Amino acid sequence: MFYVYILASTTSGAYYIGYTSDLWQRVATHQKNEGRWTKNKGPWELKYYEAFKVDTEARKRELQLKKGKNKSYITWLIAHGPGHSIG
Repeated sequence: MFYVYILASTTSGAYYIGYTSDLWQRVATHQKNEGRWTKNKGPWELKYYEAFKVDTEARKRELQLKKGKNKSYITWLIAHGPGHSIG
């Protein structure tokens, strides 16, 4: 499986959108400050993810979310979107 995910910074409220083939390992990487963009901006909470069987579909969705990214849409997606919302 391939995943598109949204993290939220517990300190700043910023969102990060990413793509991975190992969701839980990637979230752990962000928590250890090993992610390039997320380093020293956390701690992070996984708020949302979507699973895909095909790599190219997951990458396409990640780019779609990043290009159209605005905080109100991301907040709506976390609350109402078709994926898996996390706490």
